[in-house]
Amino acid sequence: MDNPKTHTLRRDGKRSLRFEGELLAECSSKSHTGPNQNRWTEIDIYQTKAGKHVVQIVRRTCWQGEHDTYQAELCEEPEDVYRFLVDAEDGLLTDLAKQALKEAGLDDLTFETVE
Repeated sequence: MDNPKTHTLRRDGKRSLRFEGELLAECSSKSHTGPNQNRWTEIDIYQTKAGKHVVQIVRRTCWQGEHDTYQAELCEEPEDVYRFLVDAEDGLLTDLAKQALKEAGLDDLTFETVE
């Protein structure tokens, strides 16, 4: 990590999360569903200076009366990144989450290994 930056991530119902690190992945479902999409999800994955990961999920809306929602979680282990993404989507690993894991170099978490 050559030039870590200070990042501050907003979280609904919790204190904001501030850390030094780098952005590994930045994915959005807005382009997947067309330019007229009025609700979409954004997933960012960071690596901290200490080697941990931070995942941010932002759900965006353009609907009057609705508000964007913000989640962010510090993940001690790479497997925790997977768990946070799955828990945020009611037990499903979405295509957007798989894309974010791949961009972050964590795509091995998208496979279940069997013998």
